[in-house]
Amino acid sequence: MSRKESTGNASNYKVSFYQHLFWPTNSKVPGEDEEEFQKHYPAWLVRLRWIAIVIIISLAALNAGYLHYVDEEPMQGIWLVISVLLASNIFYQFGYGTIRWLQIHGLFLQIGLDLILLTALLHFSGGLENPFAFAYIFHVILAAIVFKRKIAFGVVLYSGILMAVLAFGELSGLLHHYTISAFPHFEHEDGIHHAALDVGYASIQFGLHFLLLVLGFGLVTTLMERIQEASSRIQDERLKLNHVIQTTGIGLAVIDKRDLAIECLNPADAIWQPLGGDSSDALWREWLRKLAEQILTEQKNEVMSYESHSVSKNSGVRYCQINLSFLGEPDQEDALMAALLWDVTERKRMEAEMSHADRIAMLGKISAGIAHEVGNPLASISSRLSLLEDADDLEEIKSGLKPLHGQVARINRIVRAVSQVARPKQGSWAPFDLREAITETLDVLNLHKGAKRCDVTYHPLRHAMQVAGVKDQLNQVFLNLALNAVDAMPKGGALEIFCEEDDQSYSVNFKDTGTGMSQEEIERVFDLFFTTKNSGLGMGMHIAYQIINAHQGTIEINSEISKGTTFCVKLPKDNGESIPSV
Repeated sequence: MSRKESTGNASNYKVSFYQHLFWPTNSKVPGEDEEEFQKHYPAWLVRLRWIAIVIIISLAALNAGYLHYVDEEPMQGIWLVISVLLASNIFYQFGYGTIRWLQIHGLFLQIGLDLILLTALLHFSGGLENPFAFAYIFHVILAAIVFKRKIAFGVVLYSGILMAVLAFGELSGLLHHYTISAFPHFEHEDGIHHAALDVGYASIQFGLHFLLLVLGFGLVTTLMERIQEASSRIQDERLKLNHVIQTTGIGLAVIDKRDLAIECLNPADAIWQPLGGDSSDALWREWLRKLAEQILTEQKNEVMSYESHSVSKNSGVRYCQINLSFLGEPDQEDALMAALLWDVTERKRMEAEMSHADRIAMLGKISAGIAHEVGNPLASISSRLSLLEDADDLEEIKSGLKPLHGQVARINRIVRAVSQVARPKQGSWAPFDLREAITETLDVLNLHKGAKRCDVTYHPLRHAMQVAGVKDQLNQVFLNLALNAVDAMPKGGALEIFCEEDDQSYSVNFKDTGTGMSQEEIERVFDLFFTTKNSGLGMGMHIAYQIINAHQGTIEINSEISKGTTFCVKLPKDNGESIPSV
């Protein structure tokens, strides 16, 4: 496959992956833009020429002041060549920014003139006897990098012609041969013998050097073609990846461990709006930096997830989730962190709807118990009112009204407990005593007719169980677990609810003596829409898992067929911190 070539006025130029290897890291790297390439690549060659000029001047000064390998007459020619080289490079240095034709044809001019100046330097310093006669190869390599194959091969032929002019010009006497005394010469009957004036030596040297140019050209162009192909594939994959990132609606940023600098890989996108602004907004950057500091403190090489929300006049409440993880080992000094952010507002809305549907389903389970519990006090109230209709004595009426207050209070407690289950939850994160949630759960559970067939016992801790979270959500989890336990004991049994604690967390256990669960059921119990009941929706346990996970807790299951099941809900103790928010 041939290399990709740029088109337009500078059609002989090509853009290659070589730029990414040698271009200064603090400069803009030319790549897909031909104009940028024409501007920066010739300037890079100008910097290389400055290096060459410094080396040549240093060698010339060393020879003139100390070595004296080259006589005074050829040294004058060398200083002249250096002057031309210096003047031309100054012209290139300032001309590339102002002269349009130089931007287009500057590479041709540089390499063409450099080869002539190189030939002149070799002529004044021993010709083909000079060990630096192989220096033509550097210009061939440069040509193979920046030009198309045909143009680069033209540079090979051009170099060969100049080398032939030098070799055979001195051999024929058209060019004077200057001796460089750094290399030994032996006496001949006609005087000092110069190898450059020997036909065999000159022919072999020319042939070997030209062969070196051809081989160098072939090797470099082949390597560059392969590098360009690899670069094209990488660029294609990068474009695909960028497209995927943009279309998935996921915000992606990289954070430097050393200074917590944040670089957005898809900046100014609407996906950053949940954090209160686009990717240039200082608010979310500061918040993301604080999360990164927390990860650095913990030094965990794992994905850490956070949820937050923001409120704006235009979009209302928006929820987002952020995943942070190290790219590599956390203890590396130059380690990077990747941050992924996506809008989960719609998911939150759907979860809320599913949660509400699950609550309504639970109400269906206890509806008969509700009717019974409300019906009894209503019947008592009705009977008492019938008696009071015939009463004439005021004291008798007053004494008859007192029991009515108790029955009305009983109905009020039932209605309040049911409304806690039925209403959509908009609770906020706050510290509370976990025992309160369990007690409220038992108040509703007692309305279930199935619970009346079971021996329900509760063993709380003697002291407060302070946790942080949304109390109504945990009520829903506990009620779901309790109702499932009752359903697993259709003929009655025992449900034991007991609490435990360790240094970091509190545990609430629901232990029943029901039918138990198989290993397959245990593995799938938290899957959405998985149920073992004919009338179940399969949402309750999935929602329970999501709620406990959001509270940074866990649910563990221990079950045996025909012996019963124990669900253990473990929640972290309240340490005074709340969910991160912006």
